[in-house]
Amino acid sequence: MKNVQGFFEERGLLSPESRINELLRVKTVLNSVANENVAKEDEDALFLAMKELTEKEFGFFPADRSDFRELFETLKRVDALEFAADVFAEDRKSWLGSPLLTRYVVERIESLKPKSVLIAEAEKHLAGLGEMRRKCEGIELTLTTENVAVYRLLSLEFAETPDVIVRQESIYKESPDALKYEYIHAFPAVGRRREVGEGTGKTIPANELDEIAVENLLRRLAPGGTMDAVVPAKMTFGGGGYKKLRSLLAESFGVESLFNLPEKLFRPVIALRLCLLSVSGRKRDTVLIGTYEEDGDSLAVTLKMEMPSREFLSRGDWRVELLLSEEDEAVRRFRESAVRKVRIREVAEVFRGKSILKKNADPGRIGVLNISDLEGGEIDWGKIATIDEDERKAGRYILREGDVLLSCRGTTVKSAVFRKQERPVIPSANLLVIRPDASVSGDFLRIFFESPSGDALIRSFQRGTVLMNLNHSDIMEMEMPLPPMERQLEIVGRYFSERKKYEEATRRWEEEKERAYRELLEQVQDASAESGG
Repeated sequence: MKNVQGFFEERGLLSPESRINELLRVKTVLNSVANENVAKEDEDALFLAMKELTEKEFGFFPADRSDFRELFETLKRVDALEFAADVFAEDRKSWLGSPLLTRYVVERIESLKPKSVLIAEAEKHLAGLGEMRRKCEGIELTLTTENVAVYRLLSLEFAETPDVIVRQESIYKESPDALKYEYIHAFPAVGRRREVGEGTGKTIPANELDEIAVENLLRRLAPGGTMDAVVPAKMTFGGGGYKKLRSLLAESFGVESLFNLPEKLFRPVIALRLCLLSVSGRKRDTVLIGTYEEDGDSLAVTLKMEMPSREFLSRGDWRVELLLSEEDEAVRRFRESAVRKVRIREVAEVFRGKSILKKNADPGRIGVLNISDLEGGEIDWGKIATIDEDERKAGRYILREGDVLLSCRGTTVKSAVFRKQERPVIPSANLLVIRPDASVSGDFLRIFFESPSGDALIRSFQRGTVLMNLNHSDIMEMEMPLPPMERQLEIVGRYFSERKKYEEATRRWEEEKERAYRELLEQVQDASAESGG
């Protein structure tokens, strides 16, 4: 394929769609030429057949007859599905699935034995569609795609397979198709938003494409059917449309299971934490919660728990990490404690720090706090950066006494409480600011963030995989304990008192170690002098 790669690059055929079109051009000519051997020998006849058969649909061929003959000879025996999968895999912008996910879908179909199957956005399973068709003999299989090139490819590939139906349609718009399916698999465009003002045909207002797709496909699920959907972790705890979607699932469907997917499964194209949500057309008594990990060429369950559907659906928060961590003593104690609990949005303003433009990066009067300035629950003012910007423009970001800073990027959770400085200070975009009202001590809130239960709750909101990615709207939904202010101040006072003792003891210990090392050396030197060494 090296020569083909060069052919594509020389002629500016860089997108997966343009390369698939050239493959389809070759396959169309191959299927239409009566005698392949004659075609190979007659370059002019082959080129003329190509122009008559394909240029109306695939456009002008960007080379001469000898080039087409070479392309024809190279691509005529190529597996069309594997070729398409390869060109999509080379494009970092393409949203591909995973062989492990495709294998999971095949196993689900074999296990459930549905009479009708819908695979939405089938381009994410291109390499495995042939195996899927072989394993699903006798099952009506509907493949949908919004991509014109993929639609043409699938239509050509399965033209002689009556049980396979190929449809060009978008799962982000309500389908006029009234057909119901006993099994649906969807891997929508996670983490993407619909353009403002673009119609969706849905009843729940939403901008998130994955949410729109899930709701649209639920309408096509047969009463006793099952739908598996790859969704972002945010769907399990987010507000707005995600919250309404969870309500829809609770009221009208049955959640069969919710599993975290392996973090590496879709890298480098997708760096979000993803879940596999399984929904039944019928109500269920229990819900399985767990985690999948890669096990060779398949997905294996590593952590699993079962809980009553009524208990699961009554929760406003379905985060897998949180549900599994409730078996952890710290989180369980927090959940079961009698202390009053509130969501942070009820007692604080939460906002993200300011993005600093390069043109304003020159040193100036306004201090800028970064993640690196937070260490051990304190702010290190020794190397704080400054910027040259109009204080009025930065006004809404200027920190106040008692503001709590929380890292929203990076690999570790860091927090600190801001103390008023002589000059104005603002947080960078890698920090969240929680500005508590009069009912909350900033120091108390920071201590909670530092605690095992607080740390676990924060991490359960994480959207990224390798690097932490927290959103201010998610932290607003996080629960925190809210004892009376007198009790908060008592806890804070004892915390700082004991920490001061610890720091003093640590300092004395370091001093004693150094003194012991010096005295040891002096003893050795004295002994050496006495012996005349």
